[in-house]
Parts: sequence; C-alpha cells; structure tokens
Amino acid sequence: MNSHLLCRVIAIMLAASLLGACVPMRFPVFDVSGEGQKQAGYCIAGIKNVLLAEAPHGVHINWWAENRGPEGSLWLRIYLEIPEGVSVRFESERLQLESPGWTEPKGLSIKAITAPGPLQFAADALLVGPVDPARQRHLLWFLPDSRGNAYRTDIPFVSEFSVRLPPMSINGEPWQAGPVSFTAARRWGMYTCIQ
Repeated sequence: MNSHLLCRVIAIMLAASLLGACVPMRFPVFDVSGEGQKQAGYCIAGIKNVLLAEAPHGVHINWWAENRGPEGSLWLRIYLEIPEGVSVRFESERLQLESPGWTEPKGLSIKAITAPGPLQFAADALLVGPVDPARQRHLLWFLPDSRGNAYRTDIPFVSEFSVRLPPMSINGEPWQAGPVSFTAARRWGMYTCIQ
C-alpha cells in the first residue's frame, strides 16, 4: 500500500471514530466453548464470545467472561432464562472453576440471584419463571451487592479456565450442566456501543 493511500485510510478511520461510527479494532476477549450455541457478544460486532446453552424444560443458560487482563480478577456473567411456570433450584451455591495454572480447583459461591423487578433471591431459592418474558432473566452474583458489579469475582485472572455450575433441579428433576471453557484471546471486531 503506498503512503498516500495509507494516509487516506487513516484519515477516514479517524473521521469515522470522531463521528461515532464503528472502527475495526483488536479486542481482548475470552473465547468460549461448551455445549450450546455461540452468539455475538455485547457492544463488539464480529466476535462470538457468548455461549447459549439449553437445559430441560426450555431453560437457557447464558455464559460470558470479560477479559480485563492479568492485573484484574475474573469477571463472569452467567444468567438463566426461565420460561413461564418452570421452576429451577440450585442444589448448592458453589460453582467449580479449574485452570491449568492452578494446582487444584477453586470454588466460587453464588451470593445472590437477581431478576428484573428488581427482585433478589438467595442462592438456594426456588426460581419460578414469570409470565412476562422481559422478567425471565436471573443473573448470578458472586460478590455481595455492596461490592459493585455483578460480574466481578475475587478469583485472580488466568488466561484459561473452565466453569461448572452446581447441580440443579428443573421442575423437580435433577440436572447437571456441562463445563464451559474460556480462553483469553485478541480478536478483531467493531465497537458498537456509544458511551
């Protein structure tokens, strides 16, 4: 590419970013793998780093991890979409995390479960899907509310890890979700959210 064309491309990208348009960039992400369907992430077009897993009776589990780099902790967003009339209860509050960088697995406790309303439930509460689809999302919290963001954990950053939910019952039937794995990566995408 000649220098004149390169200058024009840079000028166009700069103008587009100043006008709020999308500009391709490399983003730190966690690639996700497990049983389910990969979906586009939030605010970054072109990157599928969200996993939607199906459970019995129409329950869906949404998995995402934010890559904030080695100086931070792991950030996980896990929520259940529970359809109308379906009940879900975790048999334990402890998720299990494993990583090649650890000598043994780590436990992560569910401190609360929230739903639109705003509603808040204990980790062992019986969650029943409401009639309104806009209120069927139940988000897992790993730190007490007073500590801020729902996605934060106290587990130090690692570049590769897997997570397993505790056993649960869905409409009274025992069920165990398979593990979901995350691997740190850098991917090209376009930032689409306006701050």
